[in-house]
Amino acid sequence: MESTRYDGLDLVRGLSAMLVCAGHLRAEFFVDFGQLQTPDLVDKIFYFATGLGHQAVMVFFVLSGFFVGGSVLKSGRFFSAQNYTVSRLSRLWTVLVPALIITALLDWATLQLQPTIIAGARYNEWNSGPMAGAYSASIGTFVANLFFLQTITAPVFGSNGPLWSLANEFWYYLLFPLMTSVAALTGKYKISTRLVLGGFLIIVFRLLPSGIIGGFFVWLMGVAAYALSQRITRKSRPVSLFVAGVIFLLALAYSKLPSWQSISVVSEDLIVGFGFAAFCLMIASWPIAEACQSDKTWRSLGRMTSEFSYSLYLIHFPVLVLLSASVLPKLQMTADASGYAAYFGTLALLIGSGFLFWFAFEKKTPQIRQLILSHLSRLNKP
Repeated sequence: MESTRYDGLDLVRGLSAMLVCAGHLRAEFFVDFGQLQTPDLVDKIFYFATGLGHQAVMVFFVLSGFFVGGSVLKSGRFFSAQNYTVSRLSRLWTVLVPALIITALLDWATLQLQPTIIAGARYNEWNSGPMAGAYSASIGTFVANLFFLQTITAPVFGSNGPLWSLANEFWYYLLFPLMTSVAALTGKYKISTRLVLGGFLIIVFRLLPSGIIGGFFVWLMGVAAYALSQRITRKSRPVSLFVAGVIFLLALAYSKLPSWQSISVVSEDLIVGFGFAAFCLMIASWPIAEACQSDKTWRSLGRMTSEFSYSLYLIHFPVLVLLSASVLPKLQMTADASGYAAYFGTLALLIGSGFLFWFAFEKKTPQIRQLILSHLSRLNKP
């Protein structure tokens, strides 16, 4: 139903994927901001916006907690572990499997054109992608990434640095239903079953790296935003939305200003997560039915960019690496009019590649999910 859509959050999700892509591309094209001699206002805005890639990933975590964690809470005692598992894995693997294969193919082409990139020659400029002595596109690394063990037991596959966050997402998808089942918030499990699940939960927590556990708290902020959105009163919404927006902007400023961070012991990821969770809560509480007709264009844009945001996130970097090895400038340049024109043209190309990848693979996710569920239903019949 229309009322179940969160168009504002759709737009945020799509823009966040584009910010990650834009940040990686800017590192390929232009020198760091500190190397600019006389940056003007346009340069400052451009560098600030394209420097929010990591913060955009935190936004993804909050949104994931809101939607995925929220769906678990909404199901309550009718939670189906089978349906949830099929839904999550079909969502992840429908895009991940072809992304890993295409990464291998694009990296092979890059290796033929400019092997120094695969050897890590540009890692310090990009702060992502192939690192000297750490590149791996082996079968073992492929399988480890397929089962979301990158950053845990294996590196990311090939040049696809952004794959690191996918491991986080998978384990959050596992941890939260375990927590709610143990606490008897979802499902109808006996005490003995809950004890077994609790033991498994403790084992998973102990085995996961601290970085993934830290990100889980950001993810849980999205869950909290969903829970509160079901109870919040809708009085003074314009004021609340404005205040939440200011909090989010201050959180972003905090994440970019070391002088602010020096006076706090709270990590920038938690601050950004909290700031966006507050903003997310206010956007989610705004009923779509009351939106004006003039918002239709923004709704369509938000929904479309949201639809292929996962595909764009997963495929843009190996495409960028190949472009860097073939047609893009080999050295970073100072931002100017011609540089900006080339940059935004290339950004449009990367976004287009994400859309094509969505059309070829991710778009088929609902059919694949339904096919699996239908097959399981037949197997479960006596």
